[in-house]
Amino acid sequence: MLADELAGMVETDLPKMPITAHSLHLSASRSPTSGRAWTSRPRLPNPSLDDDLFDSYDPDDVNPFPYLPDRSRVRESIANLNALITHSLDKAVGQILDQLDETGLAENTLVIFAADHGLAVPRAKGTGFDPGLEVAFVARFPGVLDGGERYSSLTSHVDVLPTVLDLLNLPISDNLDGRSFRNLFGADGYTPRKYVRAEMTRNERYVPMRVVRTKEFKYIRNFWKQHRIHLPADIFCSPAGREFHEEFYVTDRSREELYDLREDSYEQKNLAASRVPLSPPVLDGMFDSSGAGAKPDPDFTDELQRLRQHVYDWMNETDDPLLDDPVSRPGVDVWDDTEVTRT
Repeated sequence: MLADELAGMVETDLPKMPITAHSLHLSASRSPTSGRAWTSRPRLPNPSLDDDLFDSYDPDDVNPFPYLPDRSRVRESIANLNALITHSLDKAVGQILDQLDETGLAENTLVIFAADHGLAVPRAKGTGFDPGLEVAFVARFPGVLDGGERYSSLTSHVDVLPTVLDLLNLPISDNLDGRSFRNLFGADGYTPRKYVRAEMTRNERYVPMRVVRTKEFKYIRNFWKQHRIHLPADIFCSPAGREFHEEFYVTDRSREELYDLREDSYEQKNLAASRVPLSPPVLDGMFDSSGAGAKPDPDFTDELQRLRQHVYDWMNETDDPLLDDPVSRPGVDVWDDTEVTRT
């Protein structure tokens, strides 16, 4: 419906500006039984997939992710991702851009490459950590956007629609959640976001959490007795996911998490529950995670209360159902919310 409305506006106001949508879904993994499995669900274009795709990167040669221990099966998953991105994904995007060139539409088309979640590795996709929230966003619009620039300001996917409308010189409705970041692209008058928000309620299992991130801090509120780290099904079955089954699938996650991103950019030390050590040690001592009931670091109690209240106010403004009851699995005990006064 929205795409039809946008297309109608463009046909009326900018008859030479086409709006099309191409969705490409690709996933890659090695099967634990057969050794190799490739699943592809592409929708225009349909890239060819080489049989030797997974052999193109040696796990010993990849750069490990700093938020995960350097282990062989983690390296195997990273090698698979590198192969997917540099071969099939690159080929698929290239086919779309080639079609625009061949039809003469390239100079008059806004192209956006984006993702809906972070990388499919543990402690990324399906979590509130930065590797799960950070996504690719690349835009090309000849004559409007200058190429080769990178920006570090906080933006959210809810900002994409108003930004597209702004780039097309179309009116932006007042009831949209996001705001345009067109002026970020070299224009004057851009006011950076002070924070971005994220939420997850169910990802194959019930994992309700609400998140707010500023330039300096990350606050995560968990509303259920959750596993230490949630692993979506595709990650659970991946080489890296199988590496962490026993370490992550322990129900002891803190109901609150606070990270000082200035000193702890990989979110290893939970300041909302840093006074109670976790036993046994997690991931070779890399993560300082603690269970519910731990005491926050006294140096960060003001920031903890400020972001805690921010999340509650946001939930109240949006009539978040988690304020009243669990939204699934009724009858299962949940953590008490006594630290926030409800009005």
